[in-house]
Amino acid sequence: MSKAFYFDRDYADTVQSLIARTAQLYGKHPFCEYVEGGKNVVKSYQNMMDDVQRIEAYLAEAGVRHVGLLGATSYQWLCVFMACLYSGIVVVPMDTLLSSEDLLYQIRHSDTELLFCDEKFGNLSEELTQEDKCKKLCYLDTLGESSLAQELSTRLVRPCENAPSTVIPGLTRNLDQQFKIPGQAHNDVFTQSVVAQAAEPAAVDKRDLAMIVYTSGTTGVPKGVMLSQENLAAAAHYGSAVVDTPLVSRLLVILPNNHVFTIGHCFLTPLYFGGSLCLNDSILNTFTNLTKYKVDFLVVVPAVMRIFKQQIENQLNEAGVGPLESLGKIKLALVTKAIRAKIGPNLKSVVCGGAPLDPALVHYFKLLDIQLQSGYGMTECAPLISCQVKDHIDYDRADSVGVPGVCIDAKIIDGEIQVSGKNVMLGYYKDPQSTAEVLVDGWLKTGDLGYLDDEGFLYVTGRRKNLIILGNGENVSPEELEMLFDDCTYIDSMIVYPNVELDIICAEIYPDEKAVEKLGLEKVQELIRDVVKEVNQKLPIYKNIKLVNFRDTPFEKTTTLKIKR
Repeated sequence: MSKAFYFDRDYADTVQSLIARTAQLYGKHPFCEYVEGGKNVVKSYQNMMDDVQRIEAYLAEAGVRHVGLLGATSYQWLCVFMACLYSGIVVVPMDTLLSSEDLLYQIRHSDTELLFCDEKFGNLSEELTQEDKCKKLCYLDTLGESSLAQELSTRLVRPCENAPSTVIPGLTRNLDQQFKIPGQAHNDVFTQSVVAQAAEPAAVDKRDLAMIVYTSGTTGVPKGVMLSQENLAAAAHYGSAVVDTPLVSRLLVILPNNHVFTIGHCFLTPLYFGGSLCLNDSILNTFTNLTKYKVDFLVVVPAVMRIFKQQIENQLNEAGVGPLESLGKIKLALVTKAIRAKIGPNLKSVVCGGAPLDPALVHYFKLLDIQLQSGYGMTECAPLISCQVKDHIDYDRADSVGVPGVCIDAKIIDGEIQVSGKNVMLGYYKDPQSTAEVLVDGWLKTGDLGYLDDEGFLYVTGRRKNLIILGNGENVSPEELEMLFDDCTYIDSMIVYPNVELDIICAEIYPDEKAVEKLGLEKVQELIRDVVKEVNQKLPIYKNIKLVNFRDTPFEKTTTLKIKR
C-alpha cells in the first residue's frame, strides 16, 4: 500500500496557540471580508486579534466559563468565537433555525452563562428564569443598549509583552489598504478609541474542553459533543493538509455557522495558512460573490454543487449548447471559459462533506477544471475523518472519501467504520452512558458502514441504523439507492425505506416544484416512475424499489439539508 500524500503544515496542539501564531504571521493579511451598510469591509488578522483581546477582557470581567453564540455569520460572531477559544472559555454555537424551545434546551443543558446573539433572539430573555445560569444576552448586530459594541466602546485592556503588536484604528486603516478590493471601506465595528495590548490569557491544556456543539438531530434528541482544544486544532490541521492554497487565499462562507463542518473547515482550517473568510451576504449573490471576492476554494454540502450544476445546465440549454460531456475539446474549452467567468475564474477546489457525494458530480466539475474533494466526517471528530486531497484526487476512486491519515486511524469492525485519533471527541456532555456506548478503548464507533480497499481508501456505504435487512438476509443501504437519483431533475428529495410487512423496499419522493409547474404533477410522477424502473433494471432484484409514494409537502430538513428521517 502506497503512502498517502498530504500538504505539509506546521502543527499547533491548541486552538489558542494557533490563533496567536496566525495573528503574528499574517497580521496584515485579510481575515474577513463582507458588506455592511452597502460598503465593502476588510478586516485584517491584526484587527481580529485586537478585537479578540478586548472581548477576552470583557469575558474575564464577566467571570463566565460557558458562552452561547447565536446569530448570522458576521465579523462580530467570528470575533466572539475566536475570543472564547483564545481565552479558554467554552463556546456553544447554536442553530438560528431552531425553535425557542429547542434553543432554551441547549442554553440550559450546556450551562451557558452568557449568550451572544442577534437582537431578534432577544425574546429568549423573557423565557429564562432566576434558576437558569444564563443571566444576560449581549447583542451582536446592534450598537445600542445590551450590545457587544457598547460593552467594548470604552474598554481598554492591559499591556502584554508577548501579545501581537498594538493597533490604533487610524493605523489599521493604512494596513488594510494593502489588501482592499477597490472601493472598500474600513469599518471599525466595536470602537474608535485607542486600544492597548491585552494581557496574555492563561495557557490552556490541549485536553481542555473548548466547545460544546450539538448534533443536528436527524433522529432523536441532539447530544452535546464535547470537543477539546486539541480536537479542534488537530482536525483543522488535517483540513489544511488536504488543500493547497495561495498566500492570500479566499473562502466564501456559505454553510450555517453552528455546524462543526463549517467551524472546522471554514473558520479554523484557514488559520493554518492565513486565509480570508468572505461572508456570503445572500444565497442569491453566491455566483456574484465568487467572482467579486476572487474565491479560491469552497466548503459545501453536495446539495450546493447539485444546484450549481443545475444552474449551469439551465444556462447551457438556453444557449442551445449540449451537455458538457458531449462537447469536443475546443468547444468545451470555450464553454468552460464562459462558465468560469460567471462562477469565478479563481475557484480551483471544493471540499464536499456532510452527505454522500455522487461520483458523477466529481467527474462533471473536473470538466470545468474544478476539483471536488469528497470528504467524510462527523461532529464527534471535529469533524474530519477522511478526504480526497487537492491535486491528488484519484478519479478512478471518485466514490471514495480518500485515505484516513494525518491525525486519525480507521478500521472496519463488523462492517462499521471505527476511528481513533487526536480529533476524536472527549465525549457527550452530561451523558456518560451514551459516551461509553460509542467510545471503547479509544476507538469511536461511527455508526457508519463502509470498507477500506487494498490501498487504504475509505468508502462509506450508509448508516448502520438505517440499514434495511430483508427477509432473505440481504442488507441494503438506503443512502446507496438514494444517491442513484441525485441527477434526476424531476425529484427534489427522497428517502428509501423498508415495508416490513410486505418485505419490500419503498421510496417516498417529493417531486421538483419547477418540474411540476412546467409539466404538471401527473406527468412528473409518471416520469419519476419511469426513472425508478430504469434504475431498478441496473440493480440486483433484491435492491429494486417496488413501491413509490409521493409527498405533497417538502421533507423536514436540518440546516445542512439532511432529511430528518
